[in-house]
Amino acid sequence: MHVMERVVRMSVAFAVGGTAMAALAAASLPSTAAPEKDQPYLHPRANLVVWPSPGEDVEISGTFISPRAAADSATLALMHRGVQRPLICEARWIAGSVSGYLVDAIGDLTIEGLHYSVFRIGIRDGAEAQYGEEFCAGSEFVFIALGWDSAGAQIWYPPPGPDHHPAEDESLDELLAYEFLLDREAFETLLTRYARGANNE
Repeated sequence: MHVMERVVRMSVAFAVGGTAMAALAAASLPSTAAPEKDQPYLHPRANLVVWPSPGEDVEISGTFISPRAAADSATLALMHRGVQRPLICEARWIAGSVSGYLVDAIGDLTIEGLHYSVFRIGIRDGAEAQYGEEFCAGSEFVFIALGWDSAGAQIWYPPPGPDHHPAEDESLDELLAYEFLLDREAFETLLTRYARGANNE
């Protein structure tokens, strides 16, 4: 099932389920408490309370990781890609073509002379670990970066970005990454909503 269709279906289920489902989800997920001293990669206001709650449609096992563990994996993956001073801000859980977390962060990365400061990295949750090593919990499945040029125009990685409409004879595998650009407005405003404070410099 297409990722967007699955997310929409889950959103409808949440609306129908009402308060009882929300209470159940809140009880089963970690709080948004300030990061501990040994977790400087979390923004002081990081929101790792994700919806829909992992486990609604998957069987929880010892290989299924939490949003906090996904944030750990996302930080390592971002640093491996060269992102400087990454700060994890938000996470959301998805299931469909992939079962995992979309983790959003701010930081600094230069690729071919272009600077990016907002990132989304997909981390598998372990629900599909039986299919092989690349499906194991903590492995990366997508990477998206957003920056702005000197004129204030958006620049995207992978290029050319989510607004590009390929011609019939044009095949761009890079565009498949933007299937995971859910809640685009929230992603584009991440840097404003999670400004880096003096205590994070």
